[in-house]
Amino acid sequence: MISKQALEQRQNEHARNQAELKSAAAAVQLASANTGKCTIRAPFTGVVTEKKVAIGQLAMPATAMLRLVDLEIRKSPHTSQPLEVKSLRASSEIYFSQGEKRYPLTIRQITPVVDQQRNTQEARLIFPQEKPLPGSSGELVWRHPEPVLAAEYLSQRQGSLGILLAKSDKAKTQVDFYPLADAQEGQPVPVTFDERLTPDTRVLTEGRFAVAVGDEVRISETPAD
Repeated sequence: MISKQALEQRQNEHARNQAELKSAAAAVQLASANTGKCTIRAPFTGVVTEKKVAIGQLAMPATAMLRLVDLEIRKSPHTSQPLEVKSLRASSEIYFSQGEKRYPLTIRQITPVVDQQRNTQEARLIFPQEKPLPGSSGELVWRHPEPVLAAEYLSQRQGSLGILLAKSDKAKTQVDFYPLADAQEGQPVPVTFDERLTPDTRVLTEGRFAVAVGDEVRISETPAD
């Protein structure tokens, strides 16, 4: 038999020991979880192309450890101007060109958001069949069903971008300006033919910076040197 005071003392010690046991168990679980984080598991099958830390180096959470290239990837991201995205959607053929080799591509998704800083949209493309080696360099090529005018022929008149045309009648040939609503400086622009612009319309290429709309010009029958 023990006294009431001794019993209460033993009960308090037991409660304290139980609390310490729970605390130690929680510490073991935390240490186990932290130890598990020391093992890096790849989220996909790939190849390590770059190590960013050394063995034994202390790494904080969110530290970049290495660069891993996905061997099974069939997606190819591409950023384009909104006008190029419109052309890409309408393209009848898209492929990745690497020398003489072509790898067909299809559009998986075009993000509906424009990067305000760079004025670009991201197009996500996939290789439905054969794909190039990861990290390969090449060109993304697509064909637009409409005629496309090279950026070098664009001129700015009347506050708009467009092309200068040579309009002729029986008496003379004068400069006319044809605005292109989708034109952007330094970018090729698709054109749609109408009554004013046809496949036979003559576009001024030489000397267009020195003429104004309505000026009379002379058409050269031989290419300029």
